[in-house]
Amino acid sequence: MGFLPNALLDEEQALLQALLQACVESRSRCLYPVVMIALNRGMRSSEIRLLQWRQINFANKTLLVGKSKTENGTGRTNTAQRTTFCRIVIPKFLFAQMNSRTV
Repeated sequence: MGFLPNALLDEEQALLQALLQACVESRSRCLYPVVMIALNRGMRSSEIRLLQWRQINFANKTLLVGKSKTENGTGRTNTAQRTTFCRIVIPKFLFAQMNSRTV
């Protein structure tokens, strides 16, 4: 089911496995990829919630995230490129799930 955080207690690991299994069995095609993004990419909840399919570059296996607000009122910035948008690489296991569940 993909990569899971390592620093979990056994009971937390079991609960997480149950959650992911429920996501896989859900009628929602987006639920499992969204939960896996939340667990593995370090994105803000608003960034995930507002994510649209057009922000996913399937050719480059990246997500384009931007225009989110921080506690200080500023957006996320990519300091290397000096932009307010940030490209987040999608791991292979997650990309395969997203690609198979597209609407």
